[in-house]
Amino acid sequence: MIIRFVKMLLRCVFCWREKYATKEQIKNAQAIVAFSFGARRCGPGHSNAFLIKIASCLSRKYELPIIAQSNIGDHISNSVYTIRESRIPGQYLDTYEVAFQIYELCKEHGFKEVLVLAHPDHAWRCKKTLEKLGLNTCVIDTSACPYDSLSTQEWTRNRLLFIPREIFARVLYLLQGKI
Repeated sequence: MIIRFVKMLLRCVFCWREKYATKEQIKNAQAIVAFSFGARRCGPGHSNAFLIKIASCLSRKYELPIIAQSNIGDHISNSVYTIRESRIPGQYLDTYEVAFQIYELCKEHGFKEVLVLAHPDHAWRCKKTLEKLGLNTCVIDTSACPYDSLSTQEWTRNRLLFIPREIFARVLYLLQGKI
């Protein structure tokens, strides 16, 4: 028990890239689940625009439904489900809340195998959170996804700001049993 916790704690600090989905895993997926990264007052911003392109392309090529956070889903014509707000009024729509709503939608539609689409530095926590909820996941290669220096969320403007916050969030999720 303690060894497992310590291993996971070390992964929270040192794991920054997941194995990416193979073509076979992509073919076997039932849905694409997309987590936004940052926000802009007008438009999706650079990071989300990158993720939108990948989601749209994969959805068309493999005929997969998309479950996406609004900064992505609102800009995709073939997005089937868009997550816009927390279930609790006034609560910040964080990664866990998005993952939980994704899980609920997947359960409702019988999706078990999902492709995780997220900024590469955010993908590990998205994947682990969805797996903890009970979904089988594969991460899509988004290694070229940029940061957005004009994001309204300061911590998503560059890697130097994001990584310390992400480590804290991962450890917090681990302690809360969310990953």
